[in-house]
Amino acid sequence: MNDELERRLRRHLGSLDHASVASGSAVQRAAHRRIVAHRRKVRSVVAATSLAAVVGAAAVVIRAGSEPRHVTVSNVPLNTSDPSVGPNGSPVVTSSPIPSSVPTPVVTPPPTATIGPGLWRTLPPDPRGSVRDSAVVWTGTEAIAWGGADATGTALRDDGAAYNPVTDTWRILAPSQLSLRVKPIVVWTGARMLVIGGENLGGTSLLANMTAYDPVADMWTWLTTPPVASISSDDVAVWTGSRLVIWTSGGEGLSYDPTTDIWTTIPVAPIAARTRAASVWTGSEMVVWGGVAVDGSKLFDDGAAFNPSTGTWRTISRSGLSARVVKAVWTGREMVMFGGGSASGSFAEHDGAFYDPANDSWRPLINAAGHPAFQPLWDGTQLLLFAKGGVSVYDSTIDDWVPIEESGGSYGNLTPVWTGHVAVLLGAVTNSAAGGVALDPAQIHLPGTSGTSGTPG
Repeated sequence: MNDELERRLRRHLGSLDHASVASGSAVQRAAHRRIVAHRRKVRSVVAATSLAAVVGAAAVVIRAGSEPRHVTVSNVPLNTSDPSVGPNGSPVVTSSPIPSSVPTPVVTPPPTATIGPGLWRTLPPDPRGSVRDSAVVWTGTEAIAWGGADATGTALRDDGAAYNPVTDTWRILAPSQLSLRVKPIVVWTGARMLVIGGENLGGTSLLANMTAYDPVADMWTWLTTPPVASISSDDVAVWTGSRLVIWTSGGEGLSYDPTTDIWTTIPVAPIAARTRAASVWTGSEMVVWGGVAVDGSKLFDDGAAFNPSTGTWRTISRSGLSARVVKAVWTGREMVMFGGGSASGSFAEHDGAFYDPANDSWRPLINAAGHPAFQPLWDGTQLLLFAKGGVSVYDSTIDDWVPIEESGGSYGNLTPVWTGHVAVLLGAVTNSAAGGVALDPAQIHLPGTSGTSGTPG
């Protein structure tokens, strides 16, 4: 091989080693790596080229920001009198300069919500006084609250009241036969409110007796006691539209038919017994996920679904979420969970997921501020997560969280109910004269919308 020609050729290739690459940018560092890779490739070709070969064309494209930069080896014979130029004075190797800085990409901020003056509304006083932790159901016209404790949480109650959001008025319920208690299971059947079991303030379970309240007749009726020792709202319970299905923390499965007042057992679940699990009714299945062992020794990250029509359980796919205690709501197509945390509430998670039972698949919910005891509600397009005087709002139409101001009140982790227009939370955690608060999502306005966020403007 001609030594002089080889030295000249390598001198040209050496200029690639000195191409200007600005530091401090991931994009530019990637470009530099492409230069080095190209240089190695060209050198391997040179090593295999004979003295009579003509250098072939090669190009390296470097992107800095959005502008391409080229380093080109010309497809012309070398000028042996000057290794830096071709026969017509054209450069053999050219290197376009790369800017020392890359333009910062424009980041579009998330839409900013504006809040109407009627987002939060304080309810008139509960005629029972300041009450917290009542069991609440929505009948279609009234939010019925029964039992609970006084505002300080130190004394139990055995009375109830009903709030009508249209008239903005309360009425006292007829006295029930139930003893003082908190945390009973309550469901609305379409005609009556069923109240089953509960606990005392110390957390000791009470007899799992059951009664029904008829708001039209303002009357209570005893029903058949379920065939288990105890039941509370920490157990899984769903209303299917015709039956009440319960899966207890002891692992017992029960089904109740209010038309016959008969309890029956259901098959054993394929997952471990637990308490405080998330649960929803999908229209065909009771889906259960997460929770904690009764003795508090373990948090769970698995789930199962029970179909009352076939009397069968199935395990569901893994969610990817960490084990936790959390609550869930049904959107009409998916179960959605967010936040939650340890059984003691000592830490909170800040992620969540949607579960599609039709495909047995999960998809993530974007992260936001966490809380161990969010009380969730679905209003049709938005996930409302209530906690300690405020609310976090996820809007499915924009797939983002909407910043919302706090209510200014202190109503605690009370169970919210959706009336079709507003979210109502009954009760108070201070000696306040208020009977609770209502939140109107139609007061949340996003750019380009009118009315409720997600409503086209």
